[in-house]
Amino acid sequence: MIELRPLTAADVDAHNAGEDHETVKWLTGEFITNESTRGHFEMLARNAEREEGKRAFGIWVDEQLAGYVDFDPTLRDLPAVGDVNIAYSVHPWARGQGVATVAVHLRRYWYASNRHSGNCPY
Repeated sequence: MIELRPLTAADVDAHNAGEDHETVKWLTGEFITNESTRGHFEMLARNAEREEGKRAFGIWVDEQLAGYVDFDPTLRDLPAVGDVNIAYSVHPWARGQGVATVAVHLRRYWYASNRHSGNCPY
């Protein structure tokens, strides 16, 4: 089963263990550290609490952290009002199994469902 859950400090090691050269090449640009990941997760938690800015979730497959998906509706170069930027990474062991596709669909569904309900400010 694939599900999305908020990332916490307890997930830092598992998150970082899934980073490889492909993740660096396509997403981060450099290898991350425990300190930088912890700071990023704290920023995401603050954004979630305020319901603004980039929001992210861990991608869990059968209770194992398999990746990350975020959305950011505040980027200035989005094509149209209401658009969001979605980024994701999938740990090497979970690639090629449709994990990213399901995660992006779950994120899109949540965003579309909450955008005008008062549960999402964008």
